[in-house]
Amino acid sequence: MRLTVCLVGTALVVAASAGARGGAGNGRIGYLRPLGGNEPPDLHLFSVNPDGGGTVDLTPSGYADIRSFAWSPDGRRIAFSARAGDERDPDLFVMNADGGAVRRLTDDGGADWQPTWSPDGGWIAFVRSAAVSEIFRIRADGRGERHITRWRTHGSCDAPAWSPRGNLIACDCRPVDKIVLVRPDGRRVRILLRRRFKTVEGNPAWSPDGRLIAFGRGAHWPSSQPLGIWTIRPSGRGLHRVLARGGDPAFAPDGRWLTFIWFRDEHQEVYKAHADGSGIVQLTHTNGIIEDEPSWQRAP
Repeated sequence: MRLTVCLVGTALVVAASAGARGGAGNGRIGYLRPLGGNEPPDLHLFSVNPDGGGTVDLTPSGYADIRSFAWSPDGRRIAFSARAGDERDPDLFVMNADGGAVRRLTDDGGADWQPTWSPDGGWIAFVRSAAVSEIFRIRADGRGERHITRWRTHGSCDAPAWSPRGNLIACDCRPVDKIVLVRPDGRRVRILLRRRFKTVEGNPAWSPDGRLIAFGRGAHWPSSQPLGIWTIRPSGRGLHRVLARGGDPAFAPDGRWLTFIWFRDEHQEVYKAHADGSGIVQLTHTNGIIEDEPSWQRAP
């Protein structure tokens, strides 16, 4: 489970999209959580209808501790990171949206996680973590693995998010602790909110039209005070705070809704709201079991 600045003291929601792709339909909302009780603490992948009903455990049999996942652009497949059998480190896999037909993508000595699809569905970018974290990409059929970031030039980078137009990947990199934009070939474009801002940014999420990047923001160590959910244009302009607090925002495919995590009354649950932050609805009610990393499926 990834716990960064945008999960600390989470509350409320994310930014409004400046328009949505035409014809995009909203499917189910996926998220991660342990089973709770006396069950092992490994994370499972669940999905729920946008009204909060119909919860389903999508975790395929024989796979443990799902670290992260991503819906394919057409909503028909899921890329996920997990341990298969008694393996020690997680690798990347792809399965159908209903949890069947699992196929392995990676098999190496590092921990592979945090997948994100290219908008045409042909590539998956992901993080490989060992001593440092670097971003790679691989074809959706498991061929053609390539480096995107290297720690000597980019730093240690996590949380890649492929832009809807396909020309940029947003990620958060250290030691700058900022959102960085790179091209799929690894060329760095810019650092958003350079060091003159004494803050930490993480977990970027694109609006469906690619005009905004939402992210969590917090004060720099040692205070680590959460500063809420903000948006910024890919140009680095138009910084805007949309909520006082928030965590793990993800836009709906139609751009009118978002899903997010809210730590409220000592419980961390999945919520949805209109893209302007109004109309908040709680979707999960597990009371003490921590939900994480919600993501909205495009209706297949």
